Amino acid sequence: MSRQFVATIGIWVSLTAAAPTISVAPSSPNPSQDGTVQLLWSSAEPSARYQVEIAAPRSEDGYQLWYEGTATESFVSGLSDGTARFRVRQVSSSDPQKTGWGPWSAILEVEIAHHSMGKALLLLGLGALVFVSIVAYVIMSALRTREELI
Repeated sequence: MSRQFVATIGIWVSLTAAAPTISVAPSSPNPSQDGTVQLLWSSAEPSARYQVEIAAPRSEDGYQLWYEGTATESFVSGLSDGTARFRVRQVSSSDPQKTGWGPWSAILEVEIAHHSMGKALLLLGLGALVFVSIVAYVIMSALRTREELI
């Protein structure tokens, strides 16, 4: 009597998703002069969920969760002067508890440098001058029109 043996060889393959890429939108200047940044990110899996974290300038708390969801862009505002750092990661499943989050992207650094106070006051003064000039012109025109009617 012959016996047959069947052997099964198991091969475990670990499929790790590549880290997404994160960048500043072309319409968002770097350095930012108004404390705002528009972020864009992408990956090979468009249906993935993402987490975006920020380390705000002068923050001693390290990275904080800024966004979690399926969108591939976010607008950040209210940043103070300094260097803001952003990173993103993804999970390809709708249940992150089953598959876990993938690796973080490379860190994106964005410089925040608001306009100087001198420049802001100069622009405010010019705006006030234009406003007063327009009001004076309207009042003068109204007085001339009134005198012509009399």
